[in-house]
Formats: sequence, structure tokens, C-alpha cells
Amino acid sequence: MPWGAPPRGPPRGAPLGGPPKERRVLLEEKAKGGEKENNKQLLLLLLQQQQQKKKVLLLLQQKVLLLLQQKVLLLLQVQQQQQQQQQQEQQQEQQQQQQQEKKEQQQQQQQQQQQHAGCGVYAASVEEGFA
Repeated sequence: MPWGAPPRGPPRGAPLGGPPKERRVLLEEKAKGGEKENNKQLLLLLLQQQQQKKKVLLLLQQKVLLLLQQKVLLLLQVQQQQQQQQQQEQQQEQQQQQQQEKKEQQQQQQQQQQQHAGCGVYAASVEEGFA
């Protein structure tokens, strides 16, 4: 290329694709399009995060419900055990009372028999005395 020859191609400082003003407008539009795409992706990510949070919240609520159900079942079991224990204690008390009453009846019967036996001995001795 000789010294005086004009360079081939566009002049320096002028971008490919036209004058600098048009090129800048194209770049801005391209950037805006990229921003829109980024915004769409961000919105999608936010929606996914919200859905995941809702899922986690639902799972936590289900777990709380299960724990509450288990607590209720345990309380019912404890209550049932207490009732059974009370029933057993009442039955034992009734059995003890019945046994005590039987002992008292037996003692009364023995006393009556001894008294009657003493009367029989006295009556027999009286009869022998008359005979």
C-alpha cells in the first residue's frame, strides 16, 4: 500500500454496520432485549422460588399436623392407661373389702359356733345331771 493511498475498508472510528449513531442505537436495543430476557429469567426464578417455598411450607404444615396427631394419640394412650390403672385399683379395693367381709363373717360364724358349742356342752351336762 503506497503512502498516499486511502485505506481500504471503513474509516477508522466508524463501527461496522453503519454510522456510529445507528450502531449505538442497535447496541442499546440489543442491551434492552438482553435486559428483558434477563428480567424474564429472574421472574421465572422468583416464581420457582415462591413455589418451592410454598411446597416447603406445605410440607412443614403436614409435619406439624402429624406431630399434633401423634401427641393426641399419646395423650389418649396415657388417659386410657390411667383409667385402666384406676379400674384395677378399684377392683383391688373391692376384692380387699370382700375378703375383709368374708373374714369378719367367718369370725362371727366361729364365735356363734363356739357359743352354741358351749351351750351344747352345758345342756349335755344338765341332761346328764337329770338322768
